[in-house]
Amino acid sequence: MADAALLTATDTILEIGPGTGVLTKALLGRGGRVIAIETDGRAVEVLTETFTPELTSGTLTLIHNDIREISLAELGLVPQSYK
Repeated sequence: MADAALLTATDTILEIGPGTGVLTKALLGRGGRVIAIETDGRAVEVLTETFTPELTSGTLTLIHNDIREISLAELGLVPQSYK
C-alpha cells in the first residue's frame, strides 16, 4: 500500500486506524509526515512506545480519537493537502 501511494518526502499522510504500526513504519520509511488517528487505547500505547523518536521529531503525529469525531481542518488538512 505504501508503494501504491507514490509518496514523496514532502507529503503529509493521514493514516486512519494504524493499529500496532506495521503500515505506519512503511509510510514513515518513505519520508514525509504521518498523522495517525487511532481509537484503541491499547494500540496507542504500543504506537507511543514503538515510535517514540518519530513522535519526538514530529514526523509522526498520533491522535487518540475516533476519525468520525475529528475535524480535518482543525488538523490543518484541507482537500488535496494530504494522501
